Amino acid sequence: MRQSSTSLPPIIALIMATIMVSPTRAFHTTIRQALSPTSIASSTTTSTSSLHYYSNLDTFDTRDATEQMIGGVRYEMVELPDSMMSTTLWVGNLCEFVTDEMLSELFQQASSLKFVPACVARKANMQSLRYGFVTFRSVEEKETAMNLLNGYEHEGKILMVESIRDHEIAGRIRVPQKIVDYAVGPIKR
Repeated sequence: MRQSSTSLPPIIALIMATIMVSPTRAFHTTIRQALSPTSIASSTTTSTSSLHYYSNLDTFDTRDATEQMIGGVRYEMVELPDSMMSTTLWVGNLCEFVTDEMLSELFQQASSLKFVPACVARKANMQSLRYGFVTFRSVEEKETAMNLLNGYEHEGKILMVESIRDHEIAGRIRVPQKIVDYAVGPIKR
């Protein structure tokens, strides 16, 4: 039995088709093509093969706008400041679907704070690198978290929780700017 192509709103059908093909470059290209003035003018007929688009082309001019529409936030990797070296943990073997909020909630078990700054490292296309960073207010809380959660199963994966250390060849470890700005502020960096 064949499903009607009119059951989904046109823009949703376009987004779903684009994501299935390639969730990164193709999304931006397809949206730009779909929202071009010639495409909008030709879509005024009501055939099942044409889609109607209701947005402004200028909305998708930047990569940032596209990522925000998908729900992502871009951030840069920066060197970890000396002041955070003793209180920051590296968390490895994360499930690819773990978010910053999920990681923070997990590590709240070892802290007296209501929110623990945590960030999953991601590529520019928002794909998880499957590791993250968590920072605490004291060395004691960090040690407690390391002892409590190293080897803990989360989202079907066994976590590796280790202290941050500089790389012997690459030098100072780089972490998402978001966690540094939260812990020490953008000016003190």
